[in-house]
Amino acid sequence: MVSQAINAGIPLASEAVALLSLSALCAQAWDLVVHFTDEVQYLWRGRFNFIKGLYLVARYGALLGQILDQAIPYLFVGQVQHIPAYCPWRGVYRTIFAQTLISVTETILLIRVYALHHKSPEIGRFLLAVFVSSTILEATGSGFVVRSQVHSTIGCVTPRSNRTGMATFAIGAFISHSTIFTMTISKFVTSGRAGWQRALGVPLANLLFREGILVFVFVMVLLAINMAHEDVRDVNSGAGHAMFAWYVALISMAASRLILNMRKLGAKNQNRRSASGTDSSSSYEQSDSDIRLTTVIVEEEPTADEVAVSLDSCTHRVRGDS
Repeated sequence: MVSQAINAGIPLASEAVALLSLSALCAQAWDLVVHFTDEVQYLWRGRFNFIKGLYLVARYGALLGQILDQAIPYLFVGQVQHIPAYCPWRGVYRTIFAQTLISVTETILLIRVYALHHKSPEIGRFLLAVFVSSTILEATGSGFVVRSQVHSTIGCVTPRSNRTGMATFAIGAFISHSTIFTMTISKFVTSGRAGWQRALGVPLANLLFREGILVFVFVMVLLAINMAHEDVRDVNSGAGHAMFAWYVALISMAASRLILNMRKLGAKNQNRRSASGTDSSSSYEQSDSDIRLTTVIVEEEPTADEVAVSLDSCTHRVRGDS
């Protein structure tokens, strides 16, 4: 089948590229299988809400989009007359798809930062402004890329992306992720040395701090690699297909785990407090009011070890234990 697609003009440079793309899809599917039990236990019970919607897009929307991107070319095997019209729109689809995934990831991270800062109205307005401005820049950059692909694609040879578009997108992404990173770090720094050390001894806070750093580095490196490759790639090479497949897979797995890891640790933390008699609830039940996107706020008072902030959406109330 791969050989047929190549011979028919589908933009795959080699069977190795096709296998690399398929391996990205397999990695996504395997990650879903491995974490499906946790999804059912910690996420899907209870009413549907905004956080679950983000997870649905990050996990299942990305998987479906990946399947479509890799499967559709085979529909044109033996239909060479339709390939030139199809190829530019595949690039458009990929650009919009990638923009959607990065926006979902940024939304998840911004919500975590909002909860971390006690759902402060001032912080909320600031983060909303950051999200809107960065999304506008990213969407504008994506628009330049789409225009260059639609009007410059010859057959199935996609030209390099517009440099202005890539630079604009990069600026928007950097604004968003650097803000997330800085505000995550600042929360721990402003708590003082004792608060910093105490917070890093709490599993939830440790996870929040660790993931905040890792996701910032991960996204920045991934975007830098993709843009550098796009700028210097051989337009006749199919390596870009594998690059895109792995970009989708990695962003999808990272975004979905951001939610699932916090839900899982939040549930365990609730059970631990209930077992020790420090929480009024009898046990951790799988209900919509209990399963929440949980982050940790580092309290400045020396007597407070941790406060769990539970967030279904940006309009739900904060619950903490001192």
